[in-house]
Amino acid sequence: MPKTRMGWVAIFEGFFGLLGLYALAQEVIVRWQRDELDLVNLWSHFTYQSTLTAVVALLASTITIWKGVESRSIDLLRGAATLYMIVTGVVYAVLLNNADPAVMFDHHVMHQVIPIFMVVSWFWWHRPAWRIPYATTTTWLIYPLVYAVYVLAIYGNVTGDYIYSFLDPADGEELSVLRMIVLLTLAAAVASWIMAHLPLRRVARSIR
Repeated sequence: MPKTRMGWVAIFEGFFGLLGLYALAQEVIVRWQRDELDLVNLWSHFTYQSTLTAVVALLASTITIWKGVESRSIDLLRGAATLYMIVTGVVYAVLLNNADPAVMFDHHVMHQVIPIFMVVSWFWWHRPAWRIPYATTTTWLIYPLVYAVYVLAIYGNVTGDYIYSFLDPADGEELSVLRMIVLLTLAAAVASWIMAHLPLRRVARSIR
């Protein structure tokens, strides 16, 4: 990929990283203005956690591109963030698709804009230049599974709020919740396999 093109990739990744950061900040500000700010509840949402991961990955990637560096660790971070944003976008579109009108723009950014950009960046513009073992990409699944355990066993039991309706085991829906977790995990595993088997991006510099 020519250096001039990578320069544009860096600009786009930096822009969308800052856009995601803006959306997160707006969520905090709006809740604070309503006197409804509960940071534990806010950061217990997978959407906010995955968006923050994407913001860190995009801004870190922007810096490495401008430095002319190819970084395995940044690629792995971008890959994990991309997978989490895929989960965020798909779950929102299929299972949720609701938004507070006061923060509609932020919801669109976190549930649609950033997920789409992460996928486009990974699949077309900024694929890794080295082969990521599928065994490595499967470790990306650990975080969503830990998150599900956290919501079900800790946060949900303490507060009675399971964050998302499809994770609420109330009224004997434990089996349905388990099925949903298994389906989402399998879908994420397939997505990570596809991400790991894309053609490599050609580069002239060494990879650190």
